[in-house]
Amino acid sequence: MFGFSGLGGSLGFADPGTGLAFGYAMNHISQGMAPDPRAERLVTAVRAAVS
Repeated sequence: MFGFSGLGGSLGFADPGTGLAFGYAMNHISQGMAPDPRAERLVTAVRAAVS
């Protein structure tokens, strides 16, 4: 798996093992590079849906 977290909690990654690609960008950027809890919840839900 590889990916990149961006400014304000944006996130993108690909997992060649499962064929999954994921991107999340907000329309409002907050300060910092910390993981956004909304993105974390979305990734958890997507992984549960494809497993």
